[in-house]
Amino acid sequence: LRGAAYVASLSLHSSIEYFTSSSHNTKSTNSTEEATYGWSGVQTMEGQNNAIQMTYGKVKSAGQTIGKYITVSDNKEYLNWLIACGEGELTFSNIMVNDNPYTYYSGIQLQTRPGTNNQDVIPYFNDTYFVKNLGYALNETPSRVDSCQGNATQGIIVKVEFSQGLYHYSSEGKVKNAWVELRCSYKLKSSNTWTVFYEGRINGKQTTALRREFRKDGLPQGEYDVRVEVTGRSASINSTKNSTKCWWNALTSIVYDDFCYPCVGLIGLRALATDQINGSPSISFIKERKYVWVYNSNTKQYEQKPANNPAWASYDML
Repeated sequence: LRGAAYVASLSLHSSIEYFTSSSHNTKSTNSTEEATYGWSGVQTMEGQNNAIQMTYGKVKSAGQTIGKYITVSDNKEYLNWLIACGEGELTFSNIMVNDNPYTYYSGIQLQTRPGTNNQDVIPYFNDTYFVKNLGYALNETPSRVDSCQGNATQGIIVKVEFSQGLYHYSSEGKVKNAWVELRCSYKLKSSNTWTVFYEGRINGKQTTALRREFRKDGLPQGEYDVRVEVTGRSASINSTKNSTKCWWNALTSIVYDDFCYPCVGLIGLRALATDQINGSPSISFIKERKYVWVYNSNTKQYEQKPANNPAWASYDML
């Protein structure tokens, strides 16, 4: 096909056939199943050290993840996902989430950047977040301690969850309030002094999961340890009429910087977890690079040439 690098995927599906046999004198049924095989479509690349994609003409892509983290606000979880789409300038169309237009879902915010040299930062991605997933049960003793990733931390987020809810069942069988008191502290690895950045009571009256985040900003750049302690509960975790079990689920270290990724096309997605969309969504899109810059030795100037022309695409690559 003329003038572009095309990304294509084929989905080949074998069939499942069912065979039944019966006779006039029997009611038995025999059946066999054949395995079904298929190919996945385009998928977003993950991990480090992947090359920046070059685009010529119009292609389907899923990009490369350069930032992904989850935040909690008012007990609602948001996925923040930043995708590098290749060297710009690019235009985007047919942006799909889980193979549906992203506009089908409520609670999704999406912004794009074409990949210019002076493009703006996409909101929610002006800093870098390093998330460490944990699974510590928080008891009165011992306290839990973990380390932030990297040696340039400037902010900290502690995420806790009451996965079985936070509540008290009254003698009448009604759901009443229960509470847990937490203390979150930090220190430099080189120090023995802990500094408290959150101390308070979490109240709940619900049988579904309850999530909270505690954030500390403005720290001197460095390596940090973080400690989370339970200082009190409305009832024992072993009580049959109460649910006060709490888990420390994640520790996030933040590095401040306005990363705009000049000359790289970007898609920034912020999605609220709902009954429509949750888990690990997929994304795909059509991107187009319309022209390349070619130096004209006669005019001593650069000129735009169509990027879907294989000659100019080869010239640009070389």
